[in-house]
Amino acid sequence: MYFPESSAAQDQVKESGQVQDDWRAVQQLFHFILDTVSGLSPHFQVIISDHANLREDDRFQGAIREVWRDGHALIPQAWIEEWQESHPVPAPESEGDDEGENSAPELA
Repeated sequence: MYFPESSAAQDQVKESGQVQDDWRAVQQLFHFILDTVSGLSPHFQVIISDHANLREDDRFQGAIREVWRDGHALIPQAWIEEWQESHPVPAPESEGDDEGENSAPELA
């Protein structure tokens, strides 16, 4: 299902009957998850990564901790760049290299 970011686009998409059914099903799914987590609290946690944003649903909005959009990501780009700098990718061996005792076995 397509979840547009803007409210106007959401309203336009939700106008069709099938899409309304889809939105309702998504809302029911999230409420089921919230009810389950609430019933098992504080010993249970669920992390959901989804683009759905049920704007009119206060319970859904209250459960959101972060919105990962527009460059804001779960793993910050700076961490990725730092890791890449400290873990350079080795250059591939040329095909003409002899297989010796330092060669890694091929995986099937």
